[in-house]
Amino acid sequence: MVGSGGIYANFIKDVSFSLTYKFSREDVSHLLSQTKIFTLLQGVRGEPPSDTDAIIDVNDFPEIVELDINPLLSFVKGCSAVDIKITIKS
Repeated sequence: MVGSGGIYANFIKDVSFSLTYKFSREDVSHLLSQTKIFTLLQGVRGEPPSDTDAIIDVNDFPEIVELDINPLLSFVKGCSAVDIKITIKS
């Protein structure tokens, strides 16, 4: 699941879902491109675009079962995960 978070998440309903065995960069890029927030990340009204490559950077950690990042702050260069919940295989 990828989408806009924050206090208005339920109101805005900007979420994209997908089920896959292994997420690739293409999977994440496709999910992100289906959201409303993606347009803002491209830069609007003269703002520079965010570093979407940093957002969709995927690493393979087979021991991670679930990953929840909320919020993820995106910048012109890079991004920063503020709050993370990671579930690891036991």
